[in-house]
Amino acid sequence: MVKNRPLRVPEDQFLKLLLYWGHPTIQRNLKGTSEEPQRFEVFIATRTNRKRKELDEGTQTAIEIFQSRQASGETEEEAFQSIFGKEQPGRVRCCGRSVTQTDLQRHAEISSLKQQHEDAVTTLRSELGDMKTQQQQQSEEINGLRSMVKLLLL
Repeated sequence: MVKNRPLRVPEDQFLKLLLYWGHPTIQRNLKGTSEEPQRFEVFIATRTNRKRKELDEGTQTAIEIFQSRQASGETEEEAFQSIFGKEQPGRVRCCGRSVTQTDLQRHAEISSLKQQHEDAVTTLRSELGDMKTQQQQQSEEINGLRSMVKLLLL
């Protein structure tokens, strides 16, 4: 990896970066980042102070209302919308400035297609594995029959 490092990164800094990436805690965090945070998680994370863990009163009441609505069976999206109201056209709260509702719908559709593709690949791989084991069993049976024929001919 050091041989293929970007030329704009000094070698000593790149070595430190490699050590950082190799740390077990960082490895665990890198593996767990495949899921995107939910909107309410972003809401909480953007309103907590790093120095003190407590939240202001408005945020705390919003969290309590959100949790009670989810406990009553509402989806996260419904609970979020009931607390904060309908989204303004062309904007989505807690997702950044350039994100629209259409972008989120496209992203969800792409994610579902990717998941379907992954599921199809795993089923095909399992079927291929089953076919390989059947082929091995058949070749073992053929070898056994050949040895029996050889014994009979001798």
